[in-house]
Amino acid sequence: MRFYGLDPERLLTYPFWMVAALYRQMASVRASEMLSAIVVAMSPNLEPRERQRVIGRLEGLLPEAEAAPVVKANRRVKRDPAKAREYFEQLGAVVK
Repeated sequence: MRFYGLDPERLLTYPFWMVAALYRQMASVRASEMLSAIVVAMSPNLEPRERQRVIGRLEGLLPEAEAAPVVKANRRVKRDPAKAREYFEQLGAVVK
């Protein structure tokens, strides 16, 4: 309901077929939210094979149009704020 911006009372007035359609999309919505969180928070620290395995499983639940962009991960060697900023901007994150 949060994703669709619906309040519980209003949802009770919708026809069953519409509620069922919204419910069927929830796995995709959850996968999309999880994928975004993983890409932003964990991607730079995961081994490349492990990152691709997790992202691939989540992308399998997404419609084709929502697949995450492939961004080459930088191996973390030393602390470099400029490179970190560039990496997260490539992912679409707003960096201050």
